Amino acid sequence: MTKKFADKSSLVIEPYYKTFKDLAISDEVNEYESVGKGEAYGVDVTYRKKVDRFDIIAAYTFVKAKRQLNTNSSKKYRFEGDIPHTLQVNASYKLDNDWRVASLFKFNSGKPYTPIVGKEKADYNGQAYNRPLYGTPYSKRIPSSYDLDIQIGKTFNYSNSSLEVAFELMNVNALFKQNIDSYRYNDDYERDGEYEQMGFLPAFHLTYRF
Repeated sequence: MTKKFADKSSLVIEPYYKTFKDLAISDEVNEYESVGKGEAYGVDVTYRKKVDRFDIIAAYTFVKAKRQLNTNSSKKYRFEGDIPHTLQVNASYKLDNDWRVASLFKFNSGKPYTPIVGKEKADYNGQAYNRPLYGTPYSKRIPSSYDLDIQIGKTFNYSNSSLEVAFELMNVNALFKQNIDSYRYNDDYERDGEYEQMGFLPAFHLTYRF
C-alpha cells in the first residue's frame, strides 16, 4: 500500500508472509540434509518527506521468523534471522555550493543465541574434557544495538560526470557505548566477557560517476 500526501511526503506499507523449504539442517547420519522448512512474516513501513533542502526517510521493519534446525524434529525455532524490530532514519540537508550533511541512525533488536546452561565431563581417546550443555535453541537475545553515522560531503559536477568527496564518522555511538556482537566463555563454559561490534571509525570516500 502506498499513500502520497499533500505535503510531499509518502508512506509505504508492505506486509508479507513467506515459507521456505529445502533448507540445510543438521542430520545425525549425513551431517546435513536439505529438507528443512521455515516461515517468516512481518511488515515493512517506509515514510519519506522532503521540505526544501531537507530530506528524511524513516524505515521500520517487524519480522518473526522460525525454521527447523535438525531432522530429528519438525519443530521450528527462531534463529539468527529473527530480528523483530529494525528502525532506520536517514536524514540529509543540502547546503550551498553542492555541499550536504547527512546522518543515519539504526536500531536493531538483539539477535537470538543458544545459551550455555552448564557443562559435563566427557572423554575423547582416554582424555577427559568439559563439554557444554546447551539450553533451548535461540531462546536468549543479546542486547539491542544502536548505530549512528554522520557524513559531510561535496559534489563537483562536470559536463558528463561528477565527483563526490565525503568525510564520514561511522559508529559514533561507540564513543559512548559499544554494541555487543556475542558472548565469550572460558574453558569451564562460564561467561566471562563479550565480543563487541566494530567501533568508531572515521572514513573518507571518493565517488566518481560518468
